[in-house]
Amino acid sequence: MDLTLILNYLRPKEEWKMSNNDYDTLEWLSNTKKPTLKEIEDAESAALADFELKIQQVEVKREAALAKLQALGLDVNDLKALGLG
Repeated sequence: MDLTLILNYLRPKEEWKMSNNDYDTLEWLSNTKKPTLKEIEDAESAALADFELKIQQVEVKREAALAKLQALGLDVNDLKALGLG
C-alpha cells in the first residue's frame, strides 16, 4: 500500500511528512487530526478505484482525440511522428 498516494487522496490539502512509506514516521503538520492507519487502510480501495477511473477517463479522451485527428486525414505514421500514436 502506497501511503503517500492514499494520504494525498484522503487529505489533499493537508501538510505532513513521512519516511519510507512508514506510518510510524508520519508527522502531521496541519492543524487537523492525523488520520489513523485504519482510516488510511479503509480509504485504500476508494483511492485505487478513483485513480483507475481517472486513468480510464484520460484514455477515453485520448482515443477520441486520436479519432478526430485521423478523421482529418492523418494516418498512424503522422500520429506517431507527433508522439500520439
